[in-house]
Amino acid sequence: MLDILLLIVGVINIFVIFTLLWGLKNYLLEYKNAIDSQSVRQELLIVKKELSKKIEDLKSLLSFKESCFIGIGGGGGNIISHIKEIDAKHRFIYINSDLQALSVKKSNHKILLQKDTNDNLGCGGQVQCAQRLVDDRAKKRVEKMIKGYKDIYIIASLGGGVGSGATPNVVRFLQDIGKDVYLSVTLPFEYEGKKRMDVAKTALEELQSIIKHINVFDNNEVLKEITDEGIDATFKKISKNMYLDLLKNR
Repeated sequence: MLDILLLIVGVINIFVIFTLLWGLKNYLLEYKNAIDSQSVRQELLIVKKELSKKIEDLKSLLSFKESCFIGIGGGGGNIISHIKEIDAKHRFIYINSDLQALSVKKSNHKILLQKDTNDNLGCGGQVQCAQRLVDDRAKKRVEKMIKGYKDIYIIASLGGGVGSGATPNVVRFLQDIGKDVYLSVTLPFEYEGKKRMDVAKTALEELQSIIKHINVFDNNEVLKEITDEGIDATFKKISKNMYLDLLKNR
């Protein structure tokens, strides 16, 4: 008789345990479904936010009439080349003292800053050299290429000779002839050294004293944005952000 009772109790215990496990399984399944639904909602919200931003960016691009962009120096030239890939309707003018750097740019609007017709090597990072090369001859070429444009957008990378030396003189000239100038500049990476950063900061101080519309981008922030796509893709992304920032703050 005792054996039968023990058997019955054992069967009941097994049934209770099985019932509890089955209930726990269903609870976990429902919990998982709830979590999945929440994740889906979060993902949909992220996608919706990204689509809204892209729509706003597209509206900005479509509403931005044809304008004139000037890239000064190697860095400035690279950035407006990226912008050209985004929105090619504008006029893009490249200004540099390095013939080789200019020669690879696909544009009919290029200005070589040079002491004479035999000088094609550039300023080699010398700010004073670039300052002197924005002479009457260079200014006439700039004025001819920007004819018909009221708003001029200049992009330059500070720290080098042309970006730091030529940009202030080009800005002054454009303002003197009545143009509305909007400027975006980048600051050097830390690994480029203190000397280059000091040159950039000196140029930035001068620019801030002569122009109202100026946006400053720190290249060191680029390092934080690098993805698996690589640094080239990241630089293009930064260039796009600079362009969109110009549209919103013009």
